[in-house]
Amino acid sequence: MLERVAVGVLLLMLQQNFMLVVSSPSADYPWSYDYDTYQGPQNWGLLFKPWMMCHNGKMQSPIDIPPDRLLFDPNMKPIHIDRISVMSEMLNTGQMPRIRIGNSIRRPSANLTGGPLHGYKYSEHTIDGKRFPMELQILAYNSDLYRNFSSASRSPHGIAAISVLVDYGKETNPELLKLTVATASTLLKGQRVELADLEPWRLLPYTRDLVTYEGSMTAPGCHETVSWIILNQPIHITRDEEKKECKMALTKVMYKSVNGPSSASSSSAVDPPKHRVRHAHSHRTHEEGFV
Repeated sequence: MLERVAVGVLLLMLQQNFMLVVSSPSADYPWSYDYDTYQGPQNWGLLFKPWMMCHNGKMQSPIDIPPDRLLFDPNMKPIHIDRISVMSEMLNTGQMPRIRIGNSIRRPSANLTGGPLHGYKYSEHTIDGKRFPMELQILAYNSDLYRNFSSASRSPHGIAAISVLVDYGKETNPELLKLTVATASTLLKGQRVELADLEPWRLLPYTRDLVTYEGSMTAPGCHETVSWIILNQPIHITRDEEKKECKMALTKVMYKSVNGPSSASSSSAVDPPKHRVRHAHSHRTHEEGFV
């Protein structure tokens, strides 16, 4: 099953090859992560007919990950990302900061065609009900089956997404710090800044443990074509750096919440796992827990 992610051709091996590429989902229609607006997640399925899956879908993301209900898969292999540098660009889309990953610096012949890496204020996924200060998502499409991200995002086995949770710590992950510094130049929608020598592999925590499940894109049109890979341990950011990140002029709510607009929401707002199997690859005991 899960074998490797190589940033060089950034290939994610989930039975087929996946290639990291630029995507621009829903660029022609206004939408928001802000539940206080009509364009918020609660109405995505009403805004535009191709987005109906956001309202009617049965395998929507994000979800909560309950550690005591994971199914251990001994055959699942850990993720590997090649240790190379890439040229990148941060763009403020108005909904989120997005990193478009470009060509390899050290291996310019590598077939790496670009982003996106999404960043969210507060995590979309939760672990046993806990929401983290931030979540990074690396998206890739299945280049063996599909010609581009757009067609893959609407098709079976089309997309793989790596979720990196971010928690508070004494030091900020050095690669995450590069992204935080770049936000000072992308305060407004449409602003962008180049990032030289970005090393995506350094954004991953030092862990071989992960959880996978089948779900959806977390932006319109919420296509249920995503194999999610959630890493067991977070990377870290200091509270001071997190406050700088919060200064970005984005929407009030930077995530599609599993709980809806507020903690007072009814349990029906949570997208239930239904019969989805959440596989775990871990060298930790159940008592040691997940994250």
